[in-house]
Amino acid sequence: MERLSARYTASSALQENAQNGVGGTCIWKVLHGDRFSEDIDAYASSTPKDIADYLKKELALLGINCNILKRKKTANILFLKFALAFRAHHREILMSLEILSDMPKETKRATLYSPYPDIPPVEMIILAAAEMLANKVSAVYNSNRPRDVHDIYQLLKSGTEINMQSIRKKFQILSCKHLRKRSWKNRQHGKA
Repeated sequence: MERLSARYTASSALQENAQNGVGGTCIWKVLHGDRFSEDIDAYASSTPKDIADYLKKELALLGINCNILKRKKTANILFLKFALAFRAHHREILMSLEILSDMPKETKRATLYSPYPDIPPVEMIILAAAEMLANKVSAVYNSNRPRDVHDIYQLLKSGTEINMQSIRKKFQILSCKHLRKRSWKNRQHGKA
């Protein structure tokens, strides 16, 4: 998937101002984290309407059947959930792709090296680690998934500095009153 993402970015309208690595997959593959990530998060200033069709065609060339299960487009995000079927594998693999349109300012170049010798390294633009950390803190607050907590641990373990200004930008509406209200709603719905 990383190779397809990089190939599409390099050969399409996503070429300008596109970033391939911004979330858990980037932490796993580029920053050498230890958690498998089944989704791909990316940023692009504009998303071509044909990206789902492009994905299906490219995967078909590799002998992979791609079935789009969900497609959602809002003002600032494109979400695709799809099932991949391989000839040599008896079960479908579910994946998701999120392309966000709000381009971040803090980025860096990185190289993704494949463990397979026939796949060449891919040059990528990735989100700066401090910005990834701010996104993960926001994700923990908004959805409270254990994987996001682990990603925060991985980023801090790798030496990522905490940028409170970036984190505060993610929480412009955050206040003690807001936290109490949210906590009360979770208790009412049986969530801890």
